[in-house]
Amino acid sequence: MKCLYYFILMLCLPVTVLGSDAPPINVEVAMRDSGYRLGDFIHQTITLTLPKHTTLDEESLPLTGYVKPWLDLSTATYTQQNETIKLYLTWQIFATVEIAQTLKTPALVLKTKEKPVQEIMIPTQPFYYSPVLPYPLAETKRHADLLPIPFNEQTPLLGLILFSTIGVILMMYWMWLKDWLPWPKNPGPIATLAKSMRHKTAQTMQAKDLQAILQALSASAGESLFPSSLHRLFNTAPFLRPFQAEIEQCFAVAWRTLYDEHPFSIRQSATVLTSAQPIHIDWIAQAAVAERLYLRNAAPTSAKHAQTSK
Repeated sequence: MKCLYYFILMLCLPVTVLGSDAPPINVEVAMRDSGYRLGDFIHQTITLTLPKHTTLDEESLPLTGYVKPWLDLSTATYTQQNETIKLYLTWQIFATVEIAQTLKTPALVLKTKEKPVQEIMIPTQPFYYSPVLPYPLAETKRHADLLPIPFNEQTPLLGLILFSTIGVILMMYWMWLKDWLPWPKNPGPIATLAKSMRHKTAQTMQAKDLQAILQALSASAGESLFPSSLHRLFNTAPFLRPFQAEIEQCFAVAWRTLYDEHPFSIRQSATVLTSAQPIHIDWIAQAAVAERLYLRNAAPTSAKHAQTSK
């Protein structure tokens, strides 16, 4: 009995499977197949005849935009009337050819909503694509691509070095005019004295060095200084007031060594003025800095007074 049951089931199974096959969907594509050039639109109308109670899945429609390097899908719309669906596609071409060629639109796969889902194959459609320019009668010779021009690294480097050097020189010159460098444009008498006494010590000083000190102090005072008029120096050059004791001591030694009736010898003047106060010349470098600051600040003030007097 069981064998008879299985035999009848095997006979009915092929009929059931064949009966479940969905009917085929008719696809018709209409489009012009020639006369296209660069930038032209291809208008394609696809007509689908669906089975009853079957609808098209909108999610399976192709997306507009880039399709291939030479082809874009501009628009994709459809209409449905009963079981007939018309799909309207517009393609645009963005390339050219030298001679006429046969190209094809892409194949599309659409789907139905109802289960089991049925795929609708839309085949590629060939069309003839014409060149923009007429085909030349003479043979066209092709040339290999030229190599890129080598970048000249030496010239920009030399220009950078040259202009950087000019910029540094101009900056140094401007700072020199502003008296912002260790070597001022118009050094005062104390700055000139400090430059000449740079490597001198109290033990290596000579008579000409003492003479240079007296001349620098007289130039700062604007008059020839004597022991009796030395105090006027600090009124004319107030920047020397912090060094008044050292200047008076050094002036006394230099004056006695050069002009006194009982002058010091060079060795005596270089050792000790008194047993309690040894002579030193360290104040000269410090006074030179003070002089530069004083002259720098005094210059704008003098210019302002000159403009006011006019």
